[in-house]
Amino acid sequence: MRMLLLFFLVIFSAGVRAEWTKSFAVDYVLGDGDNRASARQAALEQIKLKASSEAGSYVLGTTTLHEDGAITENVQMISASMVKLVVSGEKLSVNQSGQAVLWIKAEASLDDSVLSKRVAILQNDKEKERQVKVLQAENDQLRHDYEQIRKALASKSDQHTTADLLTKQDQTIKLIADNGKNLTNVFERGTLIQLANQNADAFTLGKRYIDEHFYAAILESPVTAEIESVEADGKGYVALVRFGWEVNVKHAMSGLNDYIKASSKDNPVLFRKYENLDSTGPSVLSQRLFNYMAKQGVDLKLTLSGKEVRLPIFYGDKSFFNDCSLPAHSARAETMCLVQKNIDSSENQRFYPVRNPVRISLTREEAERATTVEASLVLNTESE
Repeated sequence: MRMLLLFFLVIFSAGVRAEWTKSFAVDYVLGDGDNRASARQAALEQIKLKASSEAGSYVLGTTTLHEDGAITENVQMISASMVKLVVSGEKLSVNQSGQAVLWIKAEASLDDSVLSKRVAILQNDKEKERQVKVLQAENDQLRHDYEQIRKALASKSDQHTTADLLTKQDQTIKLIADNGKNLTNVFERGTLIQLANQNADAFTLGKRYIDEHFYAAILESPVTAEIESVEADGKGYVALVRFGWEVNVKHAMSGLNDYIKASSKDNPVLFRKYENLDSTGPSVLSQRLFNYMAKQGVDLKLTLSGKEVRLPIFYGDKSFFNDCSLPAHSARAETMCLVQKNIDSSENQRFYPVRNPVRISLTREEAERATTVEASLVLNTESE
């Protein structure tokens, strides 16, 4: 039966076959956290899922494979990576409930002869079948994450939370697209390139873990800031702003030691480059992940009457002395420092580069408008 099925597939693939095409349209209701760009992405994802499901069912039906549940699952996964979309129309309107609705239409296409060949390969190559299952599991998790983000965006959230969710949505959609590319590599590339892709996948997952656990824990930390006093300074004024923050270091560092070696017992927490070079780190990707983190610091942003001041929380230091005195968001950083600062302390440790309180210069007009100081934690991705 197996050989007969393969024979049918080869004959089926060898014939002249038209490209599978079909038009799809969706009405996407924008949530509170949506803008037109995010809604467009979400709508196209819905169309792609519908198209891949129908394309996979079409090939399964014509090759009489519809009775094999495992193959059905794999074919739907493969077809999802092969569907191409061309938008043929879109319109933004308001429904009777006052909600914004994006109507979008797209032409979906897929080379069904290539899809059939890939189905045949799966029947005869257990290693590729295994790799497809791994990618399928990853794809399922990514789509689950995507749905959770969409649900969160549909609820009422503050501006900062919404911005974070939109960023995570963009990252997840990119990871889903990368997952599809990796699936193509399973069929089209050799062993060494597959290993390189696996390494790239591991690096992507490592960055994702660091973003969603380490950075998220820091950015969620409570911060405080208050105006301690105001001094006249020539024609203007200087406000002395006292600040502080409290990072849950245990939560931030949880699981990070699988990727990066750090000293988490002291304040500051130190990530030393020489401890993560080549084979010295806990992972073969430690050096690359160290460089990624060194380029992406976290600052405390203070805003008073439109004036903005940024103070480093997690940052790189180019010196070899591990004293955290030369902040530098650069891959050339030798040490990375995660610092705690109590609002009542003048200095956090011996060489911390910012004294508490910080001085913010204001004109007379700015001083008259100043009432409270706003404080938040933000990523700093500036590089040299």
